[in-house]
Amino acid sequence: MILGLLADGRPKSHRDIVRAVGWSDPAVWQALRRAWEKRLILRTKKPLHEPEKLFKGRAGVRRNLRSYHLYVLKPKGVDRLEVDGNEYVSFSKRYLDVRGGGARSKAAIIREFLERNLGTAFYSRQIVEAQDTQHGEIIQLVSYECEAEGHVVDLLDRTSIVERTVLRPVIKVKAVSVDRVAKALDWARKYSLIANSIKPPVSIEPRIATEP
Repeated sequence: MILGLLADGRPKSHRDIVRAVGWSDPAVWQALRRAWEKRLILRTKKPLHEPEKLFKGRAGVRRNLRSYHLYVLKPKGVDRLEVDGNEYVSFSKRYLDVRGGGARSKAAIIREFLERNLGTAFYSRQIVEAQDTQHGEIIQLVSYECEAEGHVVDLLDRTSIVERTVLRPVIKVKAVSVDRVAKALDWARKYSLIANSIKPPVSIEPRIATEP
């Protein structure tokens, strides 16, 4: 049934397939995993990410960053395919992510670090540095300062509002490119709960310096 659903050539996520076939989440996961391992379908090489809102009843709305893969039917003799800018690949252990049995998650690394150091208290920065030795993707922050400027408008009724806010961080990092830091700032701004919860726009004008 899943192969027939993918026969139209349009990429579909696990969630799309659950809605279409009416199976349970675990059943669809298992079917997709078997089809991928048997090289009947292709899966995105890397997971995709998108923000979503989760309604938690009295707890209100919670924002979450959803990670997911897309799947397409595998053309005969094709092990790699690009659709809409996303790369699709045949099954290989090197493409397994954390949920699929690949590399350890950061949560697992933190847990193992704390288990190895029972009875010792750590600052969060020390824990981040421990992850850095495993992933090599954590930005090593040397110093950080930030000035904030709010543009206020006075209204006719003698009230005032903040029209926009400008943040001017001065960031010094170690052994990482300026582009990498700028990209991290873009992600931080995009998924900031506080920035997304206020009406006036928030812009960031960073100054970034690196050292070896």
